[in-house]
Formats: sequence, C-alpha cells, structure tokens
Amino acid sequence: MDAFLHRIFAGLLRLVGKTYAMSPELPAGFLVHTLVRRLAWLLRALLRGRYKVFIGPGVKMSGGRRIKIGRFSTIGAHCQLDGYGREGLILGERVNIGDYTIIGITNHPSQLGKGLKIGSDSGVGQYSYFGALGGIEIGSNVIMGQYVSFHAASHVFDRTDIPIRMQASTDLGIRIDDDVWVGSKVTFLDGAHVGAHSVVAAGAVVRGTFPPYSVIGGVPAKLLKSRLNEASLNETPST
Repeated sequence: MDAFLHRIFAGLLRLVGKTYAMSPELPAGFLVHTLVRRLAWLLRALLRGRYKVFIGPGVKMSGGRRIKIGRFSTIGAHCQLDGYGREGLILGERVNIGDYTIIGITNHPSQLGKGLKIGSDSGVGQYSYFGALGGIEIGSNVIMGQYVSFHAASHVFDRTDIPIRMQASTDLGIRIDDDVWVGSKVTFLDGAHVGAHSVVAAGAVVRGTFPPYSVIGGVPAKLLKSRLNEASLNETPST
C-alpha cells in the first residue's frame, strides 16, 4: 500500500510541475492526510470560481477581480489578500503563501497602492506580511521563511512642528530578484533591492541595494560575502 500511494503522490507532483523528489520514508498516513487536505482546498477554490489552485479555510479576498493566481498555487489557511491597487495582486504558477499571511496594497483612502507580483515557484512561510503600497516585485524560485515582512512605504519625519502622521511618505517599492533565499523574520524596508541568487540571513533588516550572489545579514543588513568569492567579508550568518 505504501508503495502504491508513493507512486500516486509522485505522479500528482509531476502533474502540477513539481520537480523535487519525494522521501521514500514518508508513511502512508502522511500521504493520505495530504491528499485529502489538498482535494478539500482544491474544491474550496472551485467553489470560489478559481480553477487549478488550492485555497485553505478562512481565506479572505478583497478586490477579487484584481487578484490573479497562477495554476497550482496555494493560499494557506486564514490568509488575507487585498487586490485593490493600480497593478493588483499577481501570483505566478506554483506559488505558496503560508498560513495567516496578510497582503495589503491600499490601506487608506488617501492613496491607491501599486501592487504585488510574485513569480512562479516562489513561496513565503506562515505569518508573513506584505505592505505593497509602493509596489513589491518578487522573482521566481524565491524561498522565504516564516514571519517575513515587506514595508514598501515609509514616513518622512523631517519637521518637528507637526505630527509625523501629517508629513509626507515615500513609496520607492521593494524588489527581490530570482533565486533568493530569505531566512525567517527578515524585514524589508522601502527601497530595498536584493539581486538574484542571494541569501538573506534570518532576522536581517534590509534597506538599499545589494548585488547578485550576495550573502547579507544584520541590523541594518550589510554585505557579508559574495557567493562568487569564497573570501568572506565577515562571519557567515546562520540562515
């Protein structure tokens, strides 16, 4: 029975375009539980008029016409998705949004936000947050841990004669290029740009531009070494 279920599960993975190999040690109970849950999530998406995607329980979507979800993508349980933006919310194929994640584009009637785009085969862990007022663009094959947050806007606080909330704000946007590994509890601030094939250490606070193949970490984040050069600029972080 275990071997039969493994063949079925492996076939389904190939069908949806997954390329990783299954562990032969997975018990039948785990496979059955996963299959039943996935079928329930697929049915839930069909009832919402969305095809070939998986939607967990308790998901809330606003601005649904501006939300585009690619094939075989997963929206985890109790996520909140806001599509109200100039460019809306666009998820590529096989994107995974972890449970309890919040995606917000327009949070106040004073300004229409830009939007969020995530490329195919990228994913973010549970309890993450995307504030996409100034726009967030994430490439393909980007893997992110839990509690990752993006803040694509910032307050100006130059004046002291009026409250900060009454001053201007910036909305430079945030960009993460293809094939980046982001550790848990990383915070990206407005204007951040991380080049392709980079690694961001857990707990980093990222602002500014970093070239491709960077290993960065710290508060504020700085370049620790290049993946193209084994000579470390500092001690390699734990990710």
